[in-house]
Amino acid sequence: MLAKSLYPVPREIIQDYFVKSVGKTKTWKTEKARKTASDIFSNYACELELLADINNHFYIAPKGIQAILLLQLNRSIKLIETKY
Repeated sequence: MLAKSLYPVPREIIQDYFVKSVGKTKTWKTEKARKTASDIFSNYACELELLADINNHFYIAPKGIQAILLLQLNRSIKLIETKY
């Protein structure tokens, strides 16, 4: 989502977006909790080779692009199936 408007995506923006997107703004109130949670998530995405972290900026890796395309394809197929 973030890469649609800003690419590469800076780490600081990822942290704020991640906390809001998982609905934990009231649970993860401290800066340390927000940073730890977003770091765990981003490290996992990098280990899965969906993202690449270069100089505190995130890039969508080839496997990440493939995963996005497959998700969009699946969503389109489901939409077509519901119309018939």
